[in-house]
Amino acid sequence: MLKFYLRNFFIPPLIYNFLGSLKYKLFSKKSKYTSQLPYNWKGQDIIIRLVKKSINSKKSFIKTIDHESKVVHEIDLNKKYIFNKDINKDSISFSIFISKNYEQIKDVQVFLNDIKVKMIFDNLVPNKWLYINSEIPKSSQKNVSIKIIATGANSILVSEPFFYNKKLNNIQAKRNNIIVIVLDGLRPNFIGSYNQKKKNNTPYIDKFFKDGVIFKNAFSQSEYTMPSIASMFSGLYPIQHGVFTHDKSQRELPHNIELVTEYLYKNNYRTMVYSNTLRFIPQYGYYRGVERFFHHNLTDLNLDSFTITNKAIEFAETHKNENFFMFLHYMDTHPPFSLPTYFYDSNSNTDYYHNTSKIYNKLKMHADKNDKFISSIENTADSKLKNTDFILGNLFAYINNSDLNKNTSVILLADHGRQYKKSEPLLLKNLTQVPYMIKYPGSKRDIKDFYCETNSSLYPTIMDLASLNKPEHLAGKSVFEKSQNNYALSESLFKKNAETSIRNNDYVYIQKTDFDYMKGKLNLENVNKEYLFTENEFETNNGENLIDKEEKIKENLKEKILNHYKTQKKYFDNNQILEATKNYKE
Repeated sequence: MLKFYLRNFFIPPLIYNFLGSLKYKLFSKKSKYTSQLPYNWKGQDIIIRLVKKSINSKKSFIKTIDHESKVVHEIDLNKKYIFNKDINKDSISFSIFISKNYEQIKDVQVFLNDIKVKMIFDNLVPNKWLYINSEIPKSSQKNVSIKIIATGANSILVSEPFFYNKKLNNIQAKRNNIIVIVLDGLRPNFIGSYNQKKKNNTPYIDKFFKDGVIFKNAFSQSEYTMPSIASMFSGLYPIQHGVFTHDKSQRELPHNIELVTEYLYKNNYRTMVYSNTLRFIPQYGYYRGVERFFHHNLTDLNLDSFTITNKAIEFAETHKNENFFMFLHYMDTHPPFSLPTYFYDSNSNTDYYHNTSKIYNKLKMHADKNDKFISSIENTADSKLKNTDFILGNLFAYINNSDLNKNTSVILLADHGRQYKKSEPLLLKNLTQVPYMIKYPGSKRDIKDFYCETNSSLYPTIMDLASLNKPEHLAGKSVFEKSQNNYALSESLFKKNAETSIRNNDYVYIQKTDFDYMKGKLNLENVNKEYLFTENEFETNNGENLIDKEEKIKENLKEKILNHYKTQKKYFDNNQILEATKNYKE
């Protein structure tokens, strides 16, 4: 009340606002969610350390235009440059953009090996990439020369080129296309294929995967997005790839391995990635091997999951006669969910949230443990999933109607589960169990109940679906291998503490230890806390910790964790810590 009278009767508005701003600057703590990577990235240019440059340019960096990020090189106009080319490829793809915002480039001509392959009349459209796809004119030279002629500027930005074979020979025969769909933070019991009570949530997913393989005991290798996605791209456990914090000393993905996108690109796949979260952005190395990398944050009012799906359909239609790989990440199923739609509002049959933007912090900080609040959030999650299922139905219909179902494999999974109440320990079933569904040409309905590590198994599984040899560095196993692990392991590695869980024969063992983030080393000789539950954890035995009652089971599972950390090779390198993050507070 005092504030109301001061503002409206005693202090002029301009002075009141000035004093409020001054108070904020002097006394408010600067939040890492506005000042630090990844949260402060709004599409600004990114300086990177390229492992290998394809062209001798003035400078190289990552440029984001219209939510699409590319490694670009600044080159002079009217000057010939040499692209270092794979001599076995017959075509090239790259993009062009102005190097300075005030320039008006006109009449662009593109020459490859001294032969004009493109002429673009008049001005380029502002804030749009110009895409160049062309066969490479024959030349006696192993590499490819490029020259761009235009008026209105002295230099231009050219993206990192992608080389591919447009004309496939017998050796490069058409392989299976691969589409990976990641529904962030989704538990399997929200999907009809796993839980008949929820069949109204996912009619399109259930129909599409009715002839697919369903994995009942699939578990993520981490409890949140950053390390989970890194495991999917690398085929490694978090302790191996080192991308497991968004605070001080954040690392890129290891340079000494090939990411799944790099490996597929090398094998003549056109590659596209769409990220819907700031914890999955180019800074961490996800641009590698990716021809088209899209990103929009969940809070962007102009883009939604229709955008992701439409971009995917456009890419598939453009390259349906080639090999293509798409990795599509949807945040709709993760609080604070997505923006409401007509379909969402019309199909929400219970009490729910229309504006979910403010609930995330309550859930993240576990500030509200009220059962009614949790129930309303789960009702909202149901409605959001219905909306996402409807949107994915458009993609599934396109795949079937275009006959791509004859040579396209689709994998649907989540990066982690969802726990709405704070739990001790952390890596319980709700937070780590995820859906894992695979449909491929000729697949038939099959339910698998072996323990499956989703994040680390994705890369080798893709290799089998694409009929490619697997890289030697992979830690995970393809789900199609005859010999499978009889356990699933998850890791939470953050700051100075580590938590590891292992599931085997209807039991889960969880241990907490001290952790040295920089060395990636756990103090396994001195376990701080141990837990042993039956598989359903708190659904049976009232959540009783059996650690003192089942000594033999405990020691067996504990030994498996010890062997895991002794045998897994670390690929991360502290020389690849992002420079901007080195001085962040712990």
